[in-house]
Amino acid sequence: MAWGLPKLPGLTFSDPTKTQYHMRSSLRYYQGHRFPDTVIRGPGGTATDVDSNAFALPEDSVNYDPSLTYGRVKQPALPAVVPHWVHYDKRCLNFTAFFKQPVFDNPDENYRVRVVNIIYFLEDDSITVMEPRVQNSGLWQGRLVKRGKIPKNDIGEFWHWKDLDVGKDICIYGKVFHTVSCDLFTKNTVDIRVEHDCNPPIVNMVSISLDNPLVQTYIFYSGVLALKLVFGAILTATVRVKKNVYANPEDAVARKGTVKYDDPDVERTRRAHLNDLENIPAFWVLGALYVTTGPVAAWATLLFRAFTLARIAYTIVYAIVPLPPPSRGIPFMTSFFINVYMGVQVALYYLSAM
Repeated sequence: MAWGLPKLPGLTFSDPTKTQYHMRSSLRYYQGHRFPDTVIRGPGGTATDVDSNAFALPEDSVNYDPSLTYGRVKQPALPAVVPHWVHYDKRCLNFTAFFKQPVFDNPDENYRVRVVNIIYFLEDDSITVMEPRVQNSGLWQGRLVKRGKIPKNDIGEFWHWKDLDVGKDICIYGKVFHTVSCDLFTKNTVDIRVEHDCNPPIVNMVSISLDNPLVQTYIFYSGVLALKLVFGAILTATVRVKKNVYANPEDAVARKGTVKYDDPDVERTRRAHLNDLENIPAFWVLGALYVTTGPVAAWATLLFRAFTLARIAYTIVYAIVPLPPPSRGIPFMTSFFINVYMGVQVALYYLSAM
């Protein structure tokens, strides 16, 4: 450029980038109205000489540096540069999800629901899928998907933490996982757009339907035990009629019997019936809860069968054909410990999800 050089031959140069040579207007238009332009430019929009410091007044800020009087302001120290893979080291987003595994050649079960944990590693945006191990499940469990960047579509995009959310279907290598919850760290880190409780994980509860063979087994033995309760009431009434002793005076008058409240045979059958009332309803509740924990079908069937046979044997050796101890204690303790065992298993199973 030729600014500041004397106009002598060889010292005048033209600006090759200059394309406009017209004089700029001193007015500008804004929303249909003319306003004076506060910035005055030279030809082609170049700066004028009056914009230089040579035309500034002594009291203008351009000639006064406050730092000479007050000193310079200390700038805060810049934070240390930490790579993102170090900042997010060992920080993971954990989503609880499930997928439906089809079951072929089985008329009693069309699919099997399997609960997994989708773990997203923030340090390198990789994902792995882990299935919690269930004892005696007979399934291949543990790591279902190897850690790595998971393709999202066919155009080369990968799953990112911004794509994950609660209540969303995530397709990983052709298998669709539906997220249902997340942990507290994930909820605080990611803006969860779906209002879900992300603290408790989902419980692996089996499908409660009449097509489940274990449910059918439980219903069968529950019905047998219900009939046994009815039989206990009939047995007590039969013994009363046989011995012609009654607890109500009107029954004794109608049948020309005796009012007696402490007949040993009647009281024995009543105590056997009361013992059933103390144990069988507990079996109905604990057995139903035990089925929801997904136990091994053969083991659960053995427990239901042993409890039912023990209750029937208790009534036989105590009320029908009284036998000396320990004939009565063995069936009683068998049924009692089966109830305790199922209750403990239910408590431990659901306590692990709290």
